Amino acid sequence: MFFHNPVFHRESRVRWRSWRAFALLFLYAMSLSSVFGWSYATNGAGDTQALNSPDLAVTGREMFRTLQMMQMVAWLLIVPILTSTIISSERERGLLEALQLSCLRARDIIGGKLGALLLFVNLLLLAGAPVTSICFLLGGVAPEEFLKSLLLQAMTILLCSALGLFYSAQARRSLIAVRNSFIAMLIFAFATAYAFDLNAALGWNELKNVAALFNLMNPLRAQVGVFDDFVTTYPELARLKWIAQPFLITLGGLALFALLFLRGALRGVRRVFDDAQWLERKRYLTWRNGGFTWRAANLDEAAFDRWRNEKPLSEAKDIKAKTSALFDTPLATFIHFQNPVLQREVRGKLRLRRYPKPVSVVMIGLAFLGGLAYMFAVFSAWSDKNTHQDIWSATMFCALFAITLALPLMGASALPRERDNGTWEMLEISLLSPRELLTGKLLAPLFFVVLIFVLLLPILLPTVCYFDLHQSRFYDGPALPQALAALFLLAATCFCYTVWGMWLSSFFRTPVTAMAVTLVSMLVIVGVLPWLIDVFFATGSADFMILWHPWATMDRLMEMSHPSGSGEILFKAQDAVFNISFLVTTGFLLLSDLNRRLRKAWRLSRISSWAFRKSKSTFANETA
Repeated sequence: MFFHNPVFHRESRVRWRSWRAFALLFLYAMSLSSVFGWSYATNGAGDTQALNSPDLAVTGREMFRTLQMMQMVAWLLIVPILTSTIISSERERGLLEALQLSCLRARDIIGGKLGALLLFVNLLLLAGAPVTSICFLLGGVAPEEFLKSLLLQAMTILLCSALGLFYSAQARRSLIAVRNSFIAMLIFAFATAYAFDLNAALGWNELKNVAALFNLMNPLRAQVGVFDDFVTTYPELARLKWIAQPFLITLGGLALFALLFLRGALRGVRRVFDDAQWLERKRYLTWRNGGFTWRAANLDEAAFDRWRNEKPLSEAKDIKAKTSALFDTPLATFIHFQNPVLQREVRGKLRLRRYPKPVSVVMIGLAFLGGLAYMFAVFSAWSDKNTHQDIWSATMFCALFAITLALPLMGASALPRERDNGTWEMLEISLLSPRELLTGKLLAPLFFVVLIFVLLLPILLPTVCYFDLHQSRFYDGPALPQALAALFLLAATCFCYTVWGMWLSSFFRTPVTAMAVTLVSMLVIVGVLPWLIDVFFATGSADFMILWHPWATMDRLMEMSHPSGSGEILFKAQDAVFNISFLVTTGFLLLSDLNRRLRKAWRLSRISSWAFRKSKSTFANETA
């Protein structure tokens, strides 16, 4: 099927004409080697004298488990990004219509794209084989565990590939496809991981079996169950007697989800371009009732005559007809900024877009569940003081996770999106300065962070101890200096990470490349770099990371739940002050460098534009 497919031949060859495939292969192999070295040193395998020592077998098992978990996380992050641009990039370049008009069927197009991607991912698996084989030499790894891990990873790769193809076939632009794929994968991972726990917390006994079945679909939980006893690892699921073979249930569920996503991708490829749900509704400026207005492009002559004789539309309906939005949120009508870039960014994000009906149903369901969780958190915070510390800690770490993941990606798509839309040259020759452009692009994400913080105030306010600095009970919640230090730390992290994404995006032309590089850089900064510091600088590494790493500082702030007095709180809050100073200083340095380079580029652009107009006028005079 694959080897006689022209799409497969083209995709498998084109992939290796760019440096990105080689860079991804190199980084993947180096990451596995680094994790292997760290696991080898941590478990003390180098101190083992006897080759057949039981400790050596335990070390080999732990190293193999660490490598398999890392590979599973890598597939969940890498594969959706690789596949989410396959179909949408063809549509952006105008090549998808040629494929649709050719003799190729939709399944041939999807099969060729999927086969080329699976071939590349198989190469990534082979790149990690030499590192994994060392674990077999150390012992402790059963062949059954290796085969189960391999099957589970293969099915996870297939699911992630099908999910990326589905959103790539449904989306109009690659940036939207990458965003939807990434969000869908996060929702799938968290929903499958905590479905049973959420159902138990809500007390829905009727849906217990459904939640348990959905809980088994989580690849990470299944990977843990390969090495450990399922009964002892997840006793809440083991009580259900119908779960006899959890591994087979996981494989079957992942295969079913993959087939459903592939079917949706086939329907997206078969869909005609003008009738697609993702196409924005085209409008033409037309004379009507003594004035210009907009009419739909798909109206025939009879429908157009009926439309022309109707009463004039109001101004609000005209604005709605010009856009692809259902309506603007009420907040959008009260927001007015002097900066036009900030005004456009904020108003655009507050507009509710048109989505296909299945997507709308999923979004409504998620909004309903989020509203229930929000009301439950508010009720618990105001009624049960035993939950104050838990609610505060969970909110802070969830907010820090969302900031670390979302704001760098929003900053990374700010500048390349203008180039992708063809409006970058217009901004260069406009009267806007680089400072105004950067200010608008920077403040737009931070504005939404402030809105979300306002929504969290009913949860956070009752959990803080405002007057008692000598608290000794765990459920009292954070003291006021501790709470202020945590909030200022979140604000500094928002600023620094957004600027970091904008600074990295200035080196790339496409939003997808900028977002991919930004995501990899954040994984290195947040995860890999602290590990390297801990390995090479064991003494004092924790105190050093607290000065620049917001996760380490937030963890230190959460440890201040049992302070002995206000002096200890203020002394430990100094770590947060140093971290905040580092983040703010780094953000301003990156922002100043970005402003300097933009000013230089815009100055050269305006000089070139002036020289072109001058030469054009001179040529016109000479011709006359």
